[in-house]
Amino acid sequence: MVQCNKSRIRILDAGAGVGSLFVAVVEHLTSQQRLPKQMARLQNLWVKSA
Repeated sequence: MVQCNKSRIRILDAGAGVGSLFVAVVEHLTSQQRLPKQMARLQNLWVKSA
């Protein structure tokens, strides 16, 4: 699924759903032996042009 050996992780969330994929990634990363020190969710807010 996802592999990351960094201590700080930023995840870009498209903001198109309820966040199920984000939650799955966080659950996977926190189940690893080496836990990240910090995780941040960056939400991409789509702006509709008029």
